[in-house]
Amino acid sequence: MSEELKILQVIENYGKIDAEYKLLDKEKKALNKKLKAYMQSEEINSLEGRGYVLSYNEQVRTKIKEDEMVQKLKDLGLHQAIKVKEIPDEEVIEKLIYTGEIYPQDLDSCIERKVVPVLKIKKGSED
Repeated sequence: MSEELKILQVIENYGKIDAEYKLLDKEKKALNKKLKAYMQSEEINSLEGRGYVLSYNEQVRTKIKEDEMVQKLKDLGLHQAIKVKEIPDEEVIEKLIYTGEIYPQDLDSCIERKVVPVLKIKKGSED
């Protein structure tokens, strides 16, 4: 079997698995939602049966609303709890580049780039 035929077989297998995965993932999400709702409404933390143990708990995740927190700290007179952080103003930088006051290559060493390989597949015509 030629290398081209091998890779075509791999693509076909990948496409089939991808389609199956999407279907199973959709099904899993629906079951997940149903099980969470049931366990929450019945106040059950753990269920065991047919070779599986299912556990349910609630996690509290917090995130500071920075603008509101800064204002609250100011209102309380707790200025020592507020940091001032210098950050680049991207809008001003773009204007400086546009007007020719600075060149993009002058800032190149300050930009971090990350190459992310992305693979997409969709059903095409069958040859």
